Amino acid sequence: MLGDELIVAHALARNYGRLSALRDASLTIRRGESWGLLGLNGAGKSTLMKILAGLLAPDQGTVEICGRAIGENRRACQARLGYLPETPPLYLEFSVDDYLASCARIRGCERRRIASLVDRAKQRCHLTEVGKRRIGLLSKGYQQRVGIAQALVHEPEVLILDEPTAGLDPQQIDEVRQLINELRKDCALLISSHVLQEITRISSHVAVLHLGEFRHQGPSEEAPSLEVRLGASLDEAQCTLLGNLDGVIGLTQNAQRLRLSCQDPATLAPRVAAFVVQQGWPLLELQRAQSDLERLFFELTGVVRT
Repeated sequence: MLGDELIVAHALARNYGRLSALRDASLTIRRGESWGLLGLNGAGKSTLMKILAGLLAPDQGTVEICGRAIGENRRACQARLGYLPETPPLYLEFSVDDYLASCARIRGCERRRIASLVDRAKQRCHLTEVGKRRIGLLSKGYQQRVGIAQALVHEPEVLILDEPTAGLDPQQIDEVRQLINELRKDCALLISSHVLQEITRISSHVAVLHLGEFRHQGPSEEAPSLEVRLGASLDEAQCTLLGNLDGVIGLTQNAQRLRLSCQDPATLAPRVAAFVVQQGWPLLELQRAQSDLERLFFELTGVVRT
């Protein structure tokens, strides 16, 4: 529905001298969608995100945020979006509480709501216990979470996040994944990342940007998988045994190669290896299967894998 189109970019172009950073780039993101933005360094990702956030004017094209043209209503549009650049815009001498409160005031939040908004943002980003601490004394992981908190403290309908999991440990990354899945119920999200596997876990859709042009836009891929190569094909009963192994979502067999869909290939791999050896099946190879998104990305960007 038109009313659910929270980000609409049409035919964007941006040049830096002779360098063309964006060419005829169009993108629509609806409420409830989280789009992963993929591309090599220099593909134009940061330029696109700055234009969508109203921080950079395009040479050509238009952007609408929540139905309003950002070129004519920049302040009003920015009040309804949250932006996390690759380097979080932190004031290191501020405490977390003071910094988030100042961000809420800048976004035009009502004074009486600021304390509750700050508490809500800290809770979502697991920052409650460090609210009184100076940002400059926090670890890089905590500073990254403060950067995410400033992007959502005013509870925007649009979130633009450039490398939101950079510098986080595995537990913190999982927390950010859960937060993004929670936020996208009522928001439109655009998330940039260099990690393809991360994009598939936090995005409902994927856009591949290469040399300033979109080469692909569409739904994200299916669950990750393991590829198993055996010395002989399995019969139906044997496939059923392997498919019933805890952690396996689905199984397909092509001659002596099997593909096991799963949520966590790293955890499942040793269990599969032990099970195959226990059954006496000749195991020749076991590895994480290259995803459809990985193949697509390397094909579109012309990268040759070694």
